[in-house]
Amino acid sequence: MRISNEIDYGLRAMVVIASHQEKLLSSKEISRQYCIPYNFLTLILPRLVKAQLIVSHQGPKGGYQLNRKPDKIPVIDIISALGTPIEITPCNTEKGCKLAEICSLSKIWIELNKQIDYYLLGVTLDQIMLDSEKLKLIQKIGEQEPVCRF
Repeated sequence: MRISNEIDYGLRAMVVIASHQEKLLSSKEISRQYCIPYNFLTLILPRLVKAQLIVSHQGPKGGYQLNRKPDKIPVIDIISALGTPIEITPCNTEKGCKLAEICSLSKIWIELNKQIDYYLLGVTLDQIMLDSEKLKLIQKIGEQEPVCRF
């Protein structure tokens, strides 16, 4: 199993936005702060807005902010907003598996996927936010020579 870049970058963006609740963040600031490719981020942020997880404020001093408190945003909602579910195998995807009806393993993988979803439902954004120490370290790194080379 591998987490897609879309999920990874979407979660990173939400962590950065949540960690700066007192101010609006531009997409460039979000990109720079947690090493998210800017072009990729510009595709992800509108999905998070559409899912009503974040709000976009237009204008020169605009940016993004959370639409609700971090403890009210389950990680599974962020993943769902990005439209890329975490799947162990293709057993229970739309394409499915040719052996699904006779395979003795599909039950295991389907149950494991359910367990992962259940776990992620219980993890909220406030649990993965950057604490002030980590936030300071990331800001310090971002102020130095760019560490994110895309």
